[in-house]
Amino acid sequence: MGAIRPSLVLLDDPQTRQSAASLTQTRRRMELLNGDVLGMAGPGEQIAAVLTCTKIYDADLADQVLDREKNPEWDSECTKLVYAFPTNETLWDEYANVRRAEDHTAATDFYRRHRDAMDAGAVVAWAARYDARTEASAIRPPSEVGESSFAFDTSGGTQHITQSLGTIASYAASGTPPNFGGAVGVTHDSVEGVDITIPVYSFSETHFLDAAFVTPAYYGTLFNITGKVNNASFKGLAAGECLFLGASGSSGSRCCVSSSNISRLVLGW
Repeated sequence: MGAIRPSLVLLDDPQTRQSAASLTQTRRRMELLNGDVLGMAGPGEQIAAVLTCTKIYDADLADQVLDREKNPEWDSECTKLVYAFPTNETLWDEYANVRRAEDHTAATDFYRRHRDAMDAGAVVAWAARYDARTEASAIRPPSEVGESSFAFDTSGGTQHITQSLGTIASYAASGTPPNFGGAVGVTHDSVEGVDITIPVYSFSETHFLDAAFVTPAYYGTLFNITGKVNNASFKGLAAGECLFLGASGSSGSRCCVSSSNISRLVLGW
């Protein structure tokens, strides 16, 4: 009896918030998805796959799968959580003040008392998608200028080395051990080396900015500094140690959201 291989795979949210914030974990999961999972049908065979996912951060697994230019093999469709935000900004500002001054419960009570007016103009994709224990509806307030979030990853990377920093001791079954000059993984005709784990620190920041602040000159500056390193101390990192990988953003009527991806450079062994 021959092996039975699948012709259809169903995948549900193949990432966590932690893995979505990690460039390393995202790369590994993409390799697992495209290699191991989609390869389960066997050589020369096709397989169908249905994947439901939620985009958490820019360039996470869901964001990459949903990008038809980068992954055209996926017939993807991305839907929004909120298609239109509420129009009564005054009441939502009051709601935010209550939440800051008191607590979440008081703010939810305020929302319930003014719900009709606060819901006006809002359109959500899934009205039942909310936690009834702490929320009264799926309606979300407009994002506030000045809000920000931070995500980081210290999962580490790998580096292939062929030379050691030093030889502590050497042994031979008999006689004097050969001197390989610090080479690692020496065979009869080559030096294979070894992969080691090295520290890698990457982080991203998301900021909600006043829409008037985000001008062509602003994103032109972001374009020009992409791929550059810092020339002075920045967030605890020494000059030349922080690499700016780029930014992405989108704008609304009140504010613009801008996400920046940054990595700490590790140079040499």
